[in-house]
Amino acid sequence: MNKKSISLIGIICILLAACGNSMPPEPTAIPPTDAPILVPTLPPPADTPTVQITETVTPVRNPIPHLATGTEVSITTKNMMDASRGWAIGTAASDPNEHILVTADGGTNWKDVTPPEGTDPAGGKVATAWFMGGDTAWVIYSSNILQAPPAGVTVWKTIDGGATWNTSQPITPPGNMEFFSPGFFSFPDNLHGWLLVHGGAGMSHDYIYVYGTTDGGASWFSQVDPINSDATSAFPSMSLWKTGMAFADAQKGWITYENGGVAPGLTLYGTANGGYSWAAESLPPPGSQPDLFSNANYSCGAYGLTFLDAQQGSMVVTCMMGSGDLKKSWLYRTADAGQSWQSSLLPAPGGDLQMIDVDNGYYVGGKIFRTTDSGKSWVTVIPVKWSGQPDFIDLSTGWIVAVHDNERALVQTTNRAVNWVILKTVITN
Repeated sequence: MNKKSISLIGIICILLAACGNSMPPEPTAIPPTDAPILVPTLPPPADTPTVQITETVTPVRNPIPHLATGTEVSITTKNMMDASRGWAIGTAASDPNEHILVTADGGTNWKDVTPPEGTDPAGGKVATAWFMGGDTAWVIYSSNILQAPPAGVTVWKTIDGGATWNTSQPITPPGNMEFFSPGFFSFPDNLHGWLLVHGGAGMSHDYIYVYGTTDGGASWFSQVDPINSDATSAFPSMSLWKTGMAFADAQKGWITYENGGVAPGLTLYGTANGGYSWAAESLPPPGSQPDLFSNANYSCGAYGLTFLDAQQGSMVVTCMMGSGDLKKSWLYRTADAGQSWQSSLLPAPGGDLQMIDVDNGYYVGGKIFRTTDSGKSWVTVIPVKWSGQPDFIDLSTGWIVAVHDNERALVQTTNRAVNWVILKTVITN
């Protein structure tokens, strides 16, 4: 799961709402565990392509320069691996590009390890990344200006913490793609991965392309193409906004949607054969709100789907409840790789969730809340005026890229979210 300094997704949402189709068609202990629903299993594909590719490094003209020592950086996205080591995407006032950064001291000092991606003369480059452990990462870049896609795009990969980078074989955008805006990576292991790209917009439509890899990102093949896909194969609906993509293992994955008041209920698509075919799936409504997904006045979205392992996953479902601004959010959890889901009411709507393990987690939504019983009840820790995705390595130590109005800061706690300190983040190459 990627946040950009100049949000192409925001531009897409404007297009979705405003233009015609351009492509075809305190703590509250809330009891409530809902009955599970079984998800049908799709048959595996008859043929799985095998590709043998050697990763290469090709000299790049005018690569993004690394930031100088002493440069202050604004962290936009981060992922800590332990109390000291972590990855981040960050920006500097003097540079229009997003940079890949690593820290070895808990987030104060950062080293710029940006791959030698070429600059864009028309504007800056934004990064979409997936970080796995302290050494391995995949990064893809795109322009921060909505424009026609380039002739070829490569995925960068490092296995030594950014000291060196290799490039994949180029991904060639099809001629029908209007723009190339990477949205999400998902890698459940070192070999299997998926990349979702936003490539077109229309009235209440978000046209996506999905690429897969079975060789650790050395090569990528198309799995979802809204125009060129086999008409007999099932693939995700192109209507509505896509909010995420997550795979539990090499076979099972989901694309989540936001209905945004345009359509009632909840939209969710899943695959059980590694992304070769997709089918609409449903969730059981909460026991306290049995008409949540059937009432025509309720419109929902799913956000932040993540997996702790191949079985344990969680996400937030937020629904607009009829007229006005009334919203409610539920935590949805699975312990069997999405075969069944249970829900419990969250203490505030529209927040950001992190489950550290099966039992413990944090939720940020006007206040910081903590659970130690899998989300069945929540304890209020402190009220906050900012929002942000929690990133905890255990119940005591965590970080948040705190956002308030147009300001952003990296904050850290070491006492279970009770106190937070602002980290002055600088480059120390």
